[in-house]
Amino acid sequence: MRSVMHYWLRLIKKNIIPLGLLTAVSSVDVILSLSVVMLSKRLIDTATGAVEGSLGFVIFLFGLVVFSSIMLHAFSSVFSVRFRTRLTNRMRAGIYSHLLKADWMSLQKYHSGDIMNRISTDISEVISLVSSTLPGTISLLLKLLGAYVMLYCMDSRLALILLVLFPLILVVSKVYFKKMRALSLSIKEAGSRIHLFFQESIQNSGVVKALRLDLLFSRVLDERQTDYRNKVKRQNLFSLYSNIVLSVGFSFSYLLVFGWSAYNLQAGLITFGTMTAFLQLVNTIQTPALSLLHNIPVFISAYTSSERLMELERLPEEKLTGRELLLPDLERIDVEDATFSYDGKQKVLNGLSVSFCRGRMTALVGETGCGKTTLIRLILALMPLGGGRIVLRTAGGREYPVTADTRVNFAYVPQQCHLFSGTVRDNLKMSKPDATDEELAAVLEKAAARFVLESPAGLDTMLQEGGNGLSGGQMQRLAIARALLNPSPVLLLDEVTSSLDEDTERDIISSLKKISEDRIIIFVTHKKTVVSACDDVFHMYRE
Repeated sequence: MRSVMHYWLRLIKKNIIPLGLLTAVSSVDVILSLSVVMLSKRLIDTATGAVEGSLGFVIFLFGLVVFSSIMLHAFSSVFSVRFRTRLTNRMRAGIYSHLLKADWMSLQKYHSGDIMNRISTDISEVISLVSSTLPGTISLLLKLLGAYVMLYCMDSRLALILLVLFPLILVVSKVYFKKMRALSLSIKEAGSRIHLFFQESIQNSGVVKALRLDLLFSRVLDERQTDYRNKVKRQNLFSLYSNIVLSVGFSFSYLLVFGWSAYNLQAGLITFGTMTAFLQLVNTIQTPALSLLHNIPVFISAYTSSERLMELERLPEEKLTGRELLLPDLERIDVEDATFSYDGKQKVLNGLSVSFCRGRMTALVGETGCGKTTLIRLILALMPLGGGRIVLRTAGGREYPVTADTRVNFAYVPQQCHLFSGTVRDNLKMSKPDATDEELAAVLEKAAARFVLESPAGLDTMLQEGGNGLSGGQMQRLAIARALLNPSPVLLLDEVTSSLDEDTERDIISSLKKISEDRIIIFVTHKKTVVSACDDVFHMYRE
């Protein structure tokens, strides 16, 4: 509870000026709404002759207050939307930036669909709380207090009688909050499961079709949606029962005030305007009280959303100095007695030692699961070594342990190469933003990806999500071209020719041979043609 409150306070402090303005606007609106009550009383008493005065002047004041309230609501709406949009952008950017800096191993514990759900839905609910619910709650409390004070000044006995109902509200609120928090958390978890199911199945729709999984997946979706629906129903029923109890109490209080006012009006103790004011004030007290109770689910939902966002923000970040360490004269990568385990028990690498030298192409070979890709990830400093070290050594005799700061020295093409939505030019320039079209054409030639230059749109050819529309071999060639454009002294290539025919593979290997004098090139491969073309071959074995 305390950590979430601190989280909200930090948000409030960072946005104290706009929140202060919204609160001030809400306070003025409370004054105007209470003024309407008093002006209504004066208008009725003047019209019935209970008090003397100008009826026209009272009507003018009444109209002025109503018009002012309308304009105030319009200003509040415009300002609130702009503030909410800015705050949403800042929060999303902050979470996104932290996730990019987060420790890679820690981040792998979360499904991408769950993370997306938190960035979209959870942030939206927290923003709604800060930008709307909190200022609104302050307004409701002021309206409740103001109306009660006015009622007390007009009839203290009636106000004290109504005060007896508030302990009931507090007891119900405490029980309500505890139960609704548990229900809200279960609904969010069920919603996340649906979100990640949609993401996985849509991203892999081709596999779903090929394996004829459509009926199975439809049943899975139906089960998850049924679970979600049942949890929402339980929350709705609990909320309904709670509201019925409170509504009965509030209805009784309204009847009490109505009877009290009618009796005093008959006895000539109050005017008809006073009776109207009593009824308006009771309504003004009850409406904020009910609204505050209706805000409880919003607070609970925002509370659980805050916990989920804080969980992401607590992910440890990589240790960065803020200064990338590019080594143009890098001569060798030495892996010395490296040990690593994913679960702390079964070792994937155990005392591994190997060197990769400038001007040479090295093939890492071995059966599946022997740790080839793991070694690449360790060289990239995506994961911490369990023992030993990996050192970068330069021609000048300097040595640097691999860290996140040394990652700039590597151009990496993973086994599952990924292309982003946009043009071919956009994808290639991710490696070198200032590259000319001539440089782009040159790397496409080296990667045997001339099909791009021969297409009608050339470098402006639009790529779909994940490179859909291209063959596996075309995607690999574009990924290789992107890596070749990178000025980094090391190329890490993980099964990058697995989808290529022999002629295309030979062309790419030949191109890589030509640039290998200036770079360290490491292949993870099962292809004999690649192995035979390499200068060094390092065999790895499963522990």
